[in-house]
Amino acid sequence: MMRNITVGVQEMAGDKHQTGFQNRLQETIERARNRCDFMEIYYVSRGNTPIEFENNRLKSINTSDNEGMAIRVVVDGKLGFSTTTRLDSIDEAVEYALASAAYGGAAELNPVDGSIEKTEVKVYDENVPGLAMETMLEMGESLLDPIRSHDASIQAFAGVEKEEGRVLLINSNGYLGEYRATGFGFYAGGELVEGDNMLWAYDSVGRCNLGDVEGEILDLARNVVNQFALGRKNVPFTSGRYTVVFAPRALADLLRPIVACLDGKAVDKGLSPWRYRLGEQILSASVNLMDDATIPFGPGSYPFDGEGTPGQQTPLVVSGSPQNFYLDRRTALRLGRKPTGNGQRSLTSPPGPSPSNLILQGGYRSIRDIQAEIKEGVLVENLMGAWAGNPYSGEVTGNISLGYLIKDGQPAGRIKNCLVAANAFEAFSTQLAALSSEQNWVGSQLLPYGVFEGISVNTQA
Repeated sequence: MMRNITVGVQEMAGDKHQTGFQNRLQETIERARNRCDFMEIYYVSRGNTPIEFENNRLKSINTSDNEGMAIRVVVDGKLGFSTTTRLDSIDEAVEYALASAAYGGAAELNPVDGSIEKTEVKVYDENVPGLAMETMLEMGESLLDPIRSHDASIQAFAGVEKEEGRVLLINSNGYLGEYRATGFGFYAGGELVEGDNMLWAYDSVGRCNLGDVEGEILDLARNVVNQFALGRKNVPFTSGRYTVVFAPRALADLLRPIVACLDGKAVDKGLSPWRYRLGEQILSASVNLMDDATIPFGPGSYPFDGEGTPGQQTPLVVSGSPQNFYLDRRTALRLGRKPTGNGQRSLTSPPGPSPSNLILQGGYRSIRDIQAEIKEGVLVENLMGAWAGNPYSGEVTGNISLGYLIKDGQPAGRIKNCLVAANAFEAFSTQLAALSSEQNWVGSQLLPYGVFEGISVNTQA
């Protein structure tokens, strides 16, 4: 499954079909205007073509198309909601939404109107829809070939996926936003079983455009091969506190409590311990975290969010000091702050705060130079199970699914059956030693390597 693929959006030209559909939705809103205080229609269509390889061979080629809409209304201050995939039954969906308002909670929407400005963001690539199936198959084979050549006993898997979609948001306040969407991604990995030793390696790329896909495919496959080459040698390990290098994918797990505490919904509910700590020096001065929906072709970029708020750059943490929370319009209203354009939604769920592109600023030295100075430490590529637990406590505990012992600045071999335990707040304040100049995308997070001192690593054997 390609988890990293994310749909990007670009404002569409209004051809006859699109204009007719807009008019139909506008007429629906006009007919219901005297029965509600507010109405909003959110429409999404999406076409998806994934190609999957498993056990060194082609597994499946699928194409799917779906569309639907979500309707929100406010009647006498109460919120009503409905969703449908039957576009020939819009009026019926409206009736359901109006009827549900009688049982809905207080509406705190703070909706946009027609005067709000949209942000222009480069996130649509016309080359994605035209990508031929034969080319995608060749890409998949190019991902598999280096892994199979390295060792035919590796059960390799890979995938290539393209998406195209459209989004339309219209409301009774005069707002109309329409989007055209593309997404592209690929992944590769494999499993190797040797006696009682099982090794699993994986990497992926996902964004809105094709980019330098040929070179990136080779780089990704080499990275997976390198993980197998390093991981096949097991070395003895003793529990203790180490200098630990978290690769970007593992660093995402350690960063999760920080991101959770900046969630406007968690702040509003009193779950986040940072509600009254904006402006305080909480983390290391090296920590700078930005939410940025305007990155050209970024995996989480958009010109405006699911509520019509323009996509924007929001500094969340500056020099270790929290400056803003990421907010949808409802939580912004409740907290007395401005919306940050982070109202993400689906057809079946209402908008809620969620990051767009999260960027943790890197440092000025390469990870190779930083690692060369480590006498003895641990390099963690991937963690397993670190998502569990209460993020607002800061505690992160996870099994090291792939990690290496560092000796005299170089990976000496794989460590097995080990568990890493850290408190994210302490790690990013007093234990942070360095952040690398390199940054890699992990989903919609752009992250460096993070080097932390005194991290507990324990054997489970």
